[in-house]
Amino acid sequence: PEDIPIEGHHLCSLLGNLIDNALEGSIGVESPNVSIIIQKKGSYIFCSVANTVERDILKDNPSLKTTKNDLQEHGYGVLMIRRIAESYQGMVDFKVEKGEFIASVMLLLQDNP
Repeated sequence: PEDIPIEGHHLCSLLGNLIDNALEGSIGVESPNVSIIIQKKGSYIFCSVANTVERDILKDNPSLKTTKNDLQEHGYGVLMIRRIAESYQGMVDFKVEKGEFIASVMLLLQDNP
């Protein structure tokens, strides 16, 4: 939409974290691929970022906690994604399907109080 009622820094943080996580999740995968979909669906904006995986990471790490050593500097991306979705009355879904990890976010397209 031309006049999107989502703060620019929220949209940037959301997409930056989704894409960064997908790129990192593709490291070491035999045939890496990342796909991004952003579209309007009704009164929501839908963002989906998918990357190829060789195993179902949700089975080993269902809460998607960081596996990086420096916990003071890492581990906030998924939390930020969830908080942004919540602040726009949206939802977040993470799943593994047909060899892809898919992170999907929907944000309500209306002015927030």
